[in-house]
Amino acid sequence: MNRPIRVALIGLLLILAVPLHAATYKWIDTDGRIVYSQTPPTNAEYEVISSGHPRLESDDQDQVDPAAPLGAESSSGDTEEEIRQIAAESQAIREKNCQGAKQNLQTYQTYRRVRDDDGNVSVLTDTERQAKIEEAKQMITDFCD
Repeated sequence: MNRPIRVALIGLLLILAVPLHAATYKWIDTDGRIVYSQTPPTNAEYEVISSGHPRLESDDQDQVDPAAPLGAESSSGDTEEEIRQIAAESQAIREKNCQGAKQNLQTYQTYRRVRDDDGNVSVLTDTERQAKIEEAKQMITDFCD
């Protein structure tokens, strides 16, 4: 595959993945190696490195009380309205990513030629095209409800 196209596609995937806010976990595996992951281990003690949501992380590591009523102000200073606004913004980003993934799927299923950001056109092999179709389907699964 043409290098500029590959770079453009990787950049697109990174841009689409940025809105995802997954927590990061750190633990030591049975061989003594330090492991970082977005899913916590089932059989080991772990440390939460980041909560995954920038609004919930703070310098003093205040914890959000999940049992607190929505109308009450949380320990990080968010009110119910701010929480609703964050949820609405997050949903809008997910919808945008969903539409982009659906458009990518349609493009890869219909066309064999792709154009990069510089306007260069290249033809995808059947293997590359099928891989892009699978990536688009996975993104639809991830972003579309």
